[in-house]
Amino acid sequence: ELENLGATESEIRDVYNKMVGVEGGEAQLLRKLSAERITRWEAIEAIRKKLAVDRFVRERVTPLQNVSEDEVILYYNQNLARFTPDLWIKLFHILTRCPGDADQHRVDAARQRAMKILANIRAGKSFEVMAREFSEDSSASLGGSLGFVKQGALSPVIDAVAFSIAKDVPSDVIRSEAGFHILKVTERRGGTVKPYAEVRDLCEKAVRTKKQAASIQDLVERLREK
Repeated sequence: ELENLGATESEIRDVYNKMVGVEGGEAQLLRKLSAERITRWEAIEAIRKKLAVDRFVRERVTPLQNVSEDEVILYYNQNLARFTPDLWIKLFHILTRCPGDADQHRVDAARQRAMKILANIRAGKSFEVMAREFSEDSSASLGGSLGFVKQGALSPVIDAVAFSIAKDVPSDVIRSEAGFHILKVTERRGGTVKPYAEVRDLCEKAVRTKKQAASIQDLVERLREK
């Protein structure tokens, strides 16, 4: 099956010379090969084999790899996560600090402060203005802005609320180890699977590559048997 697929000496020399060029000279290449316990002859034989396999794939495998539309669609449906960009949100928050080991009096007082801030926001006060005035967090000077945050990067309790609330609507007061939070999301990016038409070519290439790999593996096994 590999008959007439061997590389010419000229093709082998061209690849070898490129390797020499990358290393900055033949002496440097030979030193690198020696460090890896590879002789010059072994390197040239490896080039010869790779060129033969590449030619075999190009001339004998690729043309025979028919890929049906059903196979491409199946690959897409089985790999939706690959075609779904990470979800990011532009997040703002207001924090009323209250450590997890605080006594009940302190917890109640912190919760009441947070509830009062939320009531003012829901009554029409600007979230950013309230954050600057009352948030006990370094983001206060930025109007409570935490910038864009990737889903899964926050603590579980904050992440669950932040990625479920409606855009531009303040959350209820929520508790974390740091204290009481009010969250607001102003923008969402990603998180939506790309349409099939947009990634069809990638899916076809993946299916074809998988079939090529199987064909090559089959050839290797048959050659070993011989």
